Amino acid sequence: MAALRSKGKVPVGSAQWVEDERKQIAVFRDQETEDFAFSTRNEVEWLNEHMAEIFSSNQFNVTEIFKTPGKLRGKTPRTGRKRNPLDTRA
Repeated sequence: MAALRSKGKVPVGSAQWVEDERKQIAVFRDQETEDFAFSTRNEVEWLNEHMAEIFSSNQFNVTEIFKTPGKLRGKTPRTGRKRNPLDTRA
């Protein structure tokens, strides 16, 4: 194990060290880019399939999508109880 460490040891800050670091960064960047592209491609494919399923049905009603759910219709938001700012709180 010690032989492996001393064999590959390059002084930090040397030209060789900087070159090795840049190569490693490029490898990491390429891996991350590939992973991101793969996951993005899968998400877009899923979205396309899902949207195709939605638009393929003949009973598609756009107004239903944007309606307020029935349990929220006709209700107004509550307003907080106004308190006197001069009152002391316990």
